[in-house]
Amino acid sequence: GFSDFAVAASPKSLQTQAVAVLPISNDFWVTSKSGFIAGQDAWSAWSFGFAPPPGIAGFGNLVLQPNQDGRLELFAYDSGNSNLWHTWQNDKFQWTGEWSNLSHPSTGIDGGFVTSLDPSGVIDVVACGDNFILGLVSQTAPNGGWGSWGFVGSNREPHLYTEPELAAVRNDLGLLNIFIRTAGDVGLIRQLEPGHRS
Repeated sequence: GFSDFAVAASPKSLQTQAVAVLPISNDFWVTSKSGFIAGQDAWSAWSFGFAPPPGIAGFGNLVLQPNQDGRLELFAYDSGNSNLWHTWQNDKFQWTGEWSNLSHPSTGIDGGFVTSLDPSGVIDVVACGDNFILGLVSQTAPNGGWGSWGFVGSNREPHLYTEPELAAVRNDLGLLNIFIRTAGDVGLIRQLEPGHRS
């Protein structure tokens, strides 16, 4: 069986894809379906997609995020080194198998992270580190490369410091809202102005 998986739709390629990782080999497997009409499309058989980066013991928390141009990016958390890695599709919507290490914020990553596409077409990644301090890294341009990690905010209530879960939602102005659930409580950190990334 698979240890983790992620699913995303890419309207520009008219495909929905799922990517999963095999826990024994750490290889990534892919399945997809074309179209978005229920009952009129079928998933392909699982097939080998690409290998993990060299030296990675295991991945968790997989997230698929479409770029502005519809190509998918896969983000995967390397629990052994607390780093966030990503790989991407080429302009033919095929996986390149190339990996890039986005590293981590100064407080590390505890495994929790979320992605979101902002109104300008840039992907934002928010990760939760030690003491619930949130870091953010963003593309420098739509469909482009990546900047460095910055500080977003923190949950300052000590009784909430257990097993965080994150969710990212944009409001009608395109501003990012990060919800943090811990120990049954939910906190919220909001982006206050467009384009502002701490």
